[in-house]
Amino acid sequence: GKTVVFVTHSIDEAVLLGDRVVVFSPRPGRISYMADVNLERPRYAYDARAEPGYIDLREQLWEILVGKRDQADRQLDDSIPDTSERPVVS
Repeated sequence: GKTVVFVTHSIDEAVLLGDRVVVFSPRPGRISYMADVNLERPRYAYDARAEPGYIDLREQLWEILVGKRDQADRQLDDSIPDTSERPVVS
């Protein structure tokens, strides 16, 4: 399999096209939240937007982006590797 990193500022676009959505913090950019998109494929915008899972995930991501969630709710899942101690290779 291949991996594609798609950068967007649209929650709808991220949920419709992605299998996982990663939210970065403002400067310095760090992963602040990661969520799997558990919607069947193919995903057609009209149909997907009516799915409860789509609606829930979109609302969850919106709340994170506008800062309405408590800091405790933003904790990273244990599956996200801690990269803060790794040296940067250039």
